Amino acid sequence: MSNHVRLLRPESDRMIAPSWLASVGARRSHEKLALADAWTDGVIREADHINHMISAWLTGPHPWLICLYQQYSDQYCQADFRSLRNSFPLSRILIVLSEYCQSDARTRTLWPLSCQTSLAALEQRVQQEWHEYQDGTSPLPLTASYEEIAETRFSRSPNPQISASSLLLFSLDHSLLEAWRSFFPANQDICSLSNPLVFMQNLLDHHYSRIFIDLESLDDEQQQNFPTLSNLAGKPEITGFTSVPLPEQVSFWKSLGFTQVIDKLNTGFLTSPVSRPVLKTGGFPRHLPQEN
Repeated sequence: MSNHVRLLRPESDRMIAPSWLASVGARRSHEKLALADAWTDGVIREADHINHMISAWLTGPHPWLICLYQQYSDQYCQADFRSLRNSFPLSRILIVLSEYCQSDARTRTLWPLSCQTSLAALEQRVQQEWHEYQDGTSPLPLTASYEEIAETRFSRSPNPQISASSLLLFSLDHSLLEAWRSFFPANQDICSLSNPLVFMQNLLDHHYSRIFIDLESLDDEQQQNFPTLSNLAGKPEITGFTSVPLPEQVSFWKSLGFTQVIDKLNTGFLTSPVSRPVLKTGGFPRHLPQEN
């Protein structure tokens, strides 16, 4: 039996209320504002903690989406997630990681990868979840691997109208390269590279209108020595992708001339005009240059 089943069955519709979603643990005003900007189709009900949410909303229709804010690493434990999942089995769950625990996606295994998002990417992620909910598409399984998440997110995004005379795509992940290519016409002039040295040389030797870069496919030295936009022919639009965004690293890449740096799993930018400078999330080198 497939892991991807449809959840919008008549018997389950009576248990889920699409008119409201739950916000749990949001303490700061910008966290609440980010969710308010993302969800304008209904009511947002707030709770301070998982236990408060369960006691208040266990009976009656459940929210279609639960946004649980994690303020710092190890704030929650496995029992918290099991309690949330068991109490609201049909609700979608998003774990919103604050800037203080962005590395949890790599260093901890408490939350399934398919449930995690950053505050910067929250608006587009909520909109994507809502679109899938309305279409009757089930959430990704909790056991989904990173590769499955990336591939599925791209396949579920609307096919955008992106045009550029020549594009350069770089990643060590061949499945990610194929996902990127699928967003462009078959006759598009595209150069796909998976060799970092060849990629760096192509940047300097050829003129491209737009460049997609998997920042995590560059090692420390390549990130530190990445050429600035002024050294590239034609001043192309450069989009960097990463899975661990932080604002200060966005500034680093933007200082080199990047147009936007976004979450690998967030494909909402593809439905926006190419020229829009969307700096929703950040990709970054593992070691930032020291200030003098």
